[in-house]
Amino acid sequence: MRQAPILLILLVLWVLILPVTSVAAACRFAYAAFTNPRASWNMAIAYDQFLNATANGDPDETLSSRAGKAQDQGKLWACILCRWFLDRIEKDHCKNARGI
Repeated sequence: MRQAPILLILLVLWVLILPVTSVAAACRFAYAAFTNPRASWNMAIAYDQFLNATANGDPDETLSSRAGKAQDQGKLWACILCRWFLDRIEKDHCKNARGI
């Protein structure tokens, strides 16, 4: 099978599956937040890793950890994300995400 039809099939499947899985994941996360906080924390980390992988990062690394490393290199996007957003939620969030 040629690559273009496969990509079209994957795109159609993604459009059909995304809403269902998003709603199911949100419901499961909300349920876990009240019944099993550790499970909800694990889901939050998995979502963070998913966002990083979607942004062409390592799927085993969180976006916060990646941003912390990029902040050390002076990259503008990371400085904005860490200083203006994440560090307001948790002091030194990006630094802590790197394990420093």
